Amino acid sequence: MYLAGRRLFDDWVGGLAAILLLVNDSMLAVAISGKPTAMATFLVTAASYAAIAASLARFEGKPVVHWCLPLVLSALLCGLATLTVYSAVILVPILAVFVCRAFDRHRWLVVVSFLLVSFLAPPSEKAFTVA
Repeated sequence: MYLAGRRLFDDWVGGLAAILLLVNDSMLAVAISGKPTAMATFLVTAASYAAIAASLARFEGKPVVHWCLPLVLSALLCGLATLTVYSAVILVPILAVFVCRAFDRHRWLVVVSFLLVSFLAPPSEKAFTVA
């Protein structure tokens, strides 16, 4: 939260967002409950931050590596969040549309690539786990 708030606004807003999240009673209850909701919240927050970083790097005209790596990371984190809690699947098209707004051309290619990475890459990791 701090990184997203700092990246979008300034240090003060980032710190305020982190403190509000830290002292939130429902967030503390979820964290100690032992359910996968806390992990899903972390993955969704990290995916959102990576999408913000990719979009801002693209808007600022930085090299391909500076926006491509956060874009792939965001898609992978979306897939992992979906595997953690299936209701997180709603995040995938929302972030895909958010990221495609940073591109002038080939928006459809970005959306399709984002969806493919988020839905195909994490399940392939599940094949390597030992039961």
